[in-house]
Amino acid sequence: MYFGASHTEVTYENLISDQHWLVARRIEMEADKMNYPVDIESLHRNFPSHCEVTDLLADFGEWLRSKGAGSVGYFRFQSERPSDYWIENGADLHPWFAFFMKDPTGGEIGYWMPDGKAIASPPVVSLGSEGEVSVMSETLEGFLALLANRATGHSDLDSRSDDGRDEGAELAAWLKLREVRVATGSSRNFPDLKKWLDNWAQQQRQRIENDPVHIQITEKLRKYLKPNAKPWERTAFDVLLVGTQFKMWRRSFGPKLMADAEVADLEALFRAVRLDRARHTPDRGLWFSAWVTVGAEGAVNLSCNFMDEPKIADEHPGVPIADYERDLKDFPRSEYWMPWWLKERIG
Repeated sequence: MYFGASHTEVTYENLISDQHWLVARRIEMEADKMNYPVDIESLHRNFPSHCEVTDLLADFGEWLRSKGAGSVGYFRFQSERPSDYWIENGADLHPWFAFFMKDPTGGEIGYWMPDGKAIASPPVVSLGSEGEVSVMSETLEGFLALLANRATGHSDLDSRSDDGRDEGAELAAWLKLREVRVATGSSRNFPDLKKWLDNWAQQQRQRIENDPVHIQITEKLRKYLKPNAKPWERTAFDVLLVGTQFKMWRRSFGPKLMADAEVADLEALFRAVRLDRARHTPDRGLWFSAWVTVGAEGAVNLSCNFMDEPKIADEHPGVPIADYERDLKDFPRSEYWMPWWLKERIG
C-alpha cells in the first residue's frame, strides 16, 4: 500500500503545501530571484553507509547552485531517507534507497540497491508521490544525460522554466568536459521495481493484518469512524510516545487532545508495537510519534517518525529531556540515526 509523498508530519496543510510547491517555485523564478535549492550535506547525512556520494553527484550539485530553478527541470537537490509516510514500514527501506532529488509533488529520485548492499553504479529510480515508480537510468551518468536532453520520462524533470531558460545544452557540455561516458543499450538485469515494491508492501501489510496487537488497536480505534463509513473512509490520530510520555490527538477539523481515560487501554498496545519496530533495527532507536489511520476495513496503519522532533499541528509538545534519555538508554542510537536536534537537547 502506498500512502503518497514523504512528509515529516502528514497533515492536510502539508499535503497542500507540497502539491503547490511547483506553482510557488515558478512564481519566484518569474521574479528572477531563485536558483536551485541545493543541500549536498544532506546526501552525506542520509545515504546508507554502503552507498557513496560520488564526485560526479556532488559536483553536479555544485554546478546546480548557480542555475535558475527550472532551467534543467523542477526539483530540489537534497536527500531524505525513506519513510513510513510513502509506503508500509518505509523507514525500514533505508538500506535499499539513497535519494538525491525531490520533485515538486514530494516524489523522490535517487539510487536503488536491489540487494540492500553496495553495488557498483546503482540505477537511478523515481518513486512518485502517488505510488508511480520507474527506473529512469541504469547509471547516474545516463540519468544526467537524459536530464540534459529532457528525456527522463518524468514530467517535472523534463519541463523547463516559463521564461524560456533551458540549461540543458550547458549541462551536456559540462558532462562532455568531464568526459562522462554513457553506455548505450541495456546491459544490466535488475528486478522489476514496481513488483519489488508491491511485494514489500504486501509482506508488511500481511504481517500487520495478522498481528494480534495491531488487531487490538484497530478494534479500539474503529469506534471513532462515523456510522456506516465507506470502505475507503478513514479516521486519523496523532500519537506521541517518548519515555513516560503518552498522548493521543484525534484529527477532526484539527487535532483534539484525547482524555487520558479515553486512551489508557491503548498505551500498552502502542508501546508493544513501538518495541517490536525497534527490535527490527536496534541502532535506529524508538520512534517518537506516529500518524495513525484506521478505516472500516483492514488493520490500522502507523506511519512512524524516527528522526524528526515530535510536532502536533506545528507545535512541539513539551517532552522532558529525561524521557528522551530514557529511550536512548533502552535503545541507544548509532551516529547515523542520531538526529541533530536530539543531540543538542541531550548535550
